[in-house]
Amino acid sequence: MTTTRPFGRIGPVTWLVLQGAATVVSILLAFGIDAWWEQRNAAAEKNVMLESVKAEMLSDLTWVKSQCAYRKASLDSVEILLRAVAAGRYEDTERTLDQRLADITWYSDLGFSTGAVNSLLSSGQAAAIEDPELRALLAGYPAAVAWLSDLGRRDQKTVFEVVTPFLSRNANLLQISNEGYRLGMPPDGALAEPARVIPLAATSDHTPLVNNREFAGILLHKQWIDVDVQSNLCGGMDKAIDEIVRRIDQEIRNTA
Repeated sequence: MTTTRPFGRIGPVTWLVLQGAATVVSILLAFGIDAWWEQRNAAAEKNVMLESVKAEMLSDLTWVKSQCAYRKASLDSVEILLRAVAAGRYEDTERTLDQRLADITWYSDLGFSTGAVNSLLSSGQAAAIEDPELRALLAGYPAAVAWLSDLGRRDQKTVFEVVTPFLSRNANLLQISNEGYRLGMPPDGALAEPARVIPLAATSDHTPLVNNREFAGILLHKQWIDVDVQSNLCGGMDKAIDEIVRRIDQEIRNTA
C-alpha cells in the first residue's frame, strides 16, 4: 500500500497562496456578516421609528376627520348667514340666528403631533428608508403641519380680535355665548357645557345684523379661513397622512 500526505501534489508556494486566499475570504466573509448585521439592525431601528410615526399620524388622522366635520358645519353656517345678509332677512328654519352666530365663535388651533416624525428626521434614520416617495413625504410633513398650524392661529386671532369685538359692540355676546355652551361645537355638539349657561332676564333681537355691512365683511373673513382649512386639511393633509401610513406599512414589510 502506498500512502501520500494530503494535497501531496500541491507545491509549498501554491499551498501558501491557498492559505492566504482562505484567510482573505474568511476576513471578507466576517466583514460581510458584520455589514449585513449592522444593516439589519439599522433597518430594525428605522422600522421601530416608523411604527411610532404611524401611530402618531393615525392619532392625528382621527382628529383631522373630526376637524373636517367641524369646518364643514362652520362654513355652512357662515354661508347661510351670508345669504341672509344678501337677502336682508334671516329665513333658515334649521337653526336660529343666535345658534348660527354661536357657530362662528368657535375656532381650532390645528395642533398636530410631530414628535415622532421630527425624531426620525433629526436622527438621520430617514436615510435608511428605501422608498424615495416616503422619504420625500416625511421630509415635507413638518413644513405642511407648520403652515396649517399657522392657519389655526389665524383662525383663533380672527375669533378673538375680529368676531368677538364686533359682537360685543353690535349684539348681546352673552346671549350668543349661552347658545355656544348649550349646543357645543358643530356639528355634533362637542365641548358643550350647559352648566355654564347664564340665565338672562331679557334677550336681544339680532336680526338687524343681517343689514350690517361690517358683519358681512367679518363673515367673509371667517369664510376665507374655513375654506383654506377645508381645502388644505380635508382632501389634502388627510389624504397625505393616509398615503404616508400606507407606504410605512409597505416599507416595514419590505425591510423586516
